[in-house]
Amino acid sequence: MRTVKLHRLELEHFMGVSSFVLELRGADASVRGTNGVGKTTLATAFSWLVTGKDSRGSADFEVKTLTSAGEALHNLEHAVTAVLEVDGELVTLRRALVEVWTKKRGSTREEFTGHETRFWIDGVPCGTKREFEERVDQLVPLAAWRELTNPDAWHSQHWQKRRQDLLSICGDVSDADVIAARPDLADLPEVLGKRTPDEHKRVVEARRREINAELKALPARIDEVQRQLDQLPVEDEAELDRLVTVAREARSQAAAEVAQLRAGGGDAAAERRRLAKVEAALTDLDLKGQREHQRRLAEAEHARDACRRELDEAEHRRDRLLAQADDLDAEATALEPKVQLLRDEYARIRAREFDGAHVEDSCPACGQALPPDRVAAAHAKAVEEFNARKARELEENVEAGKKLAERVRALKAEAQLARTKADAQVQGVAQLQGKLKNLEERVDAARAAPVRDSVSTPEYGRLVAERDDLRERITAATTGDPAAQAAAEERLAQAEAAVRDLERKAALASERSRAQARRDELMAREKDLAGEYESLERQLHLLEEFVRAKSSLLTDRINARFRITDFRLFEEQINGGLADACVAMVRGVPYDAGLNRAARINSGLDVVDVLQEHHGVRVPVFVDECESVVELLPINTQVVRLVVDEAYPELTVELAKEEELVTA
Repeated sequence: MRTVKLHRLELEHFMGVSSFVLELRGADASVRGTNGVGKTTLATAFSWLVTGKDSRGSADFEVKTLTSAGEALHNLEHAVTAVLEVDGELVTLRRALVEVWTKKRGSTREEFTGHETRFWIDGVPCGTKREFEERVDQLVPLAAWRELTNPDAWHSQHWQKRRQDLLSICGDVSDADVIAARPDLADLPEVLGKRTPDEHKRVVEARRREINAELKALPARIDEVQRQLDQLPVEDEAELDRLVTVAREARSQAAAEVAQLRAGGGDAAAERRRLAKVEAALTDLDLKGQREHQRRLAEAEHARDACRRELDEAEHRRDRLLAQADDLDAEATALEPKVQLLRDEYARIRAREFDGAHVEDSCPACGQALPPDRVAAAHAKAVEEFNARKARELEENVEAGKKLAERVRALKAEAQLARTKADAQVQGVAQLQGKLKNLEERVDAARAAPVRDSVSTPEYGRLVAERDDLRERITAATTGDPAAQAAAEERLAQAEAAVRDLERKAALASERSRAQARRDELMAREKDLAGEYESLERQLHLLEEFVRAKSSLLTDRINARFRITDFRLFEEQINGGLADACVAMVRGVPYDAGLNRAARINSGLDVVDVLQEHHGVRVPVFVDECESVVELLPINTQVVRLVVDEAYPELTVELAKEEELVTA
């Protein structure tokens, strides 16, 4: 552990301080003085010497000494020098801001052309700023300097950076440790596989959304198939196939009988053979027509079902975007009154005037009137303090208002973007609804179309004409009993009608079987998805319990490192889940929501102590506004207290160990 102590800090023409030497000799100290005499300047000087920034971490501040008119004094070296004790050895650092004056060609006068910063270590000049910083960084970690020396610095960072620091300092909790600590999470490794809990949660949530969308669409699809089934007759498909075979055999026998009665010579026999071939071709075409009719109907139904699924998905996306936009608008609306409250507060602060009531014009001890110049000076000082406080409050108000207004604008912009996307989805939904209507009409038309339309081709017409011609020619060439022949032909016609009727019923039975199979498939899919959804819900529950267990272990581990500061690293969400956070608290009061100044300072010292331990270095800490703290939290490093005390019109240094006063 490296120890760095401040022995001496010397200011030369720095921020209005023409000359001041802070002699500490490595001891803790209290620097007392009234407002405006340079206490905060000491902390800024020490920070600027090491990092080039003020105690707030800003490089944009006025280093040079200014006149009463606000103009810089020229030809001065603005410098800070510190003597540090680093592990028992003294090291002297110096940084100076100097003006550059240049004599231009043809002129006898030098002109001010800018500034340069110079650096020394142990009296030896450094060639560049980088050389200085590299050598200083070997002594103290420059990247964390402000957080190590200022108790307000770490808490002022973004919560995500603070959370990162805590995890880096205290170490994260491994997933295996969490699972080992909770027997009810024993199944989690098998659920996760090779994924991390965060990765698996994203996978599960994405799959749940997909299942939800499909489950939403399935009932309508099942109802559609069921309506189709309700319109089809209930028949025994196997029995109908058997009856079709029997009817075709009967038709063949009737045709043979008619052929026998019509037999009447070689020409008639040849015509009958030709007629048999033509009728067989017509039968094949009839069967082909039935298959084509079913194919067209199936294609139309498939296209309709696909369009319906696409429409359901588009409606789901539209509804989700509209809900998202409503949520964002609601959040923005909830913030707008806060913006107005800040505006009202700004007006009240701005309208506040100095009343002078608290300026004493007599001695509080003896009651005698104070000299006018003393009263005037006290009044001027009170006005200056009032104006500074008022300016600070206005600045804080404006900054808060800007952040809140920007958040409102961002929320409204996100809401508008979501509505724009939803409008695009609305157009897509309308188009899909029109497309679905056309496809439903196509299904109805395909179902209502006569089977015969599927074979109404020139070839079919030619075969029909040839069949009729052959029948006439056979009739003309045939001799025999006209009555018997007529009866046989009637039986043949009845057999053919029976075959056609049974084939039509068989086709409907086949269509019903396909519809039943599709309905059963959809219902099985619905059951499988419901089971999968239930499994995913259980996995989500395991993941949420894992997060809660990990948050508890992690919070306990981190809080154990601090003496008075507790951290809440997770926030409960409305939906029951947890979100990352980093809220510092002292005795249950959040740092940024109601904690008093004394507790904030001590919490900052608590953090500084842990940070210095983590970085392996003990460096001096400057604590401003110490007048509000009765007792500082003791930490294992040199502490310089900056105390506002009206009893000390000049900077006065009290060394804690030597108990002596050093007055500027």
